[in-house]
Amino acid sequence: QAISEELHLDRVIVRVLAAAIEHAAADRGVLLLELEREGQVCIVAEGSSGSISEYLDVPTPMSTAGRRVPKTLIELVLKTGKAVILDEYDQDPALVADPYFDVDRPSSVLCLAIVKHNRPVGALLLEHANPSQEFTFERIELLRSFASQAAAALDNAQLYDKLQRGEAQWRSLVSGVPDIIALIDAQGRVEFVNHLEPFGVDTARALL
Repeated sequence: QAISEELHLDRVIVRVLAAAIEHAAADRGVLLLELEREGQVCIVAEGSSGSISEYLDVPTPMSTAGRRVPKTLIELVLKTGKAVILDEYDQDPALVADPYFDVDRPSSVLCLAIVKHNRPVGALLLEHANPSQEFTFERIELLRSFASQAAAALDNAQLYDKLQRGEAQWRSLVSGVPDIIALIDAQGRVEFVNHLEPFGVDTARALL
C-alpha cells in the first residue's frame, strides 16, 4: 500500500527494493528496469537493508554493469519470465560461468522477473551471503505476489514521470517564445502564461 500510494519514480524504486530485501531477508538486492529513454534494461537501484542507492538520473545499462549482476541469469529470467534460484546445491554450469560469480560468490541467488501485461519489463536480484541462508520456493511465491504489486506501482510512477518530463519540456519551449501563450480554463481563469514582464505585468500576480 505504501508503495502504490507513491508516484515519484525514484521513491517507488527505493521502496520496492527496500521492501523486497526486507521480505526476503536478503543481504543484497539489485533492481533492474527497462527504461524507454535508454532503450535497454538498466540497474536503477542496489543496496542492502537500510542502505539503498538509486541510479535513476544516471542508470547503469546491464551491458556495461560488469560483475555487478549476473547478466546470463538475468537475460534468462527476462526471456522466460520465470524465477530462478541458484545455490550451492543447485547450480547450472551455464549460469554460474558468468563473471559475476568469479568474485565473492553469494551462497544463494534469487532472480525474479517484474512483469507488466504478461511481458517482463525488469528483474529483481536478491542475494544471501551466509551459507546457512537459502531462498525457498515458499519465499518465491511471496515475492512473486509482491513483484506483481510492485510492477503496477512502477508502471504508474513511470507514466507520472513521463508526464512531468513532458510538461517541463513544454514549459521550457513556450517560455522562449516571444509571443504570449496562455492556457485558460472553462471558467475563464488563466492556468498558465509564459511571460508578461515585457508588458510591465508580473506573471505570478496574473495567475492569482
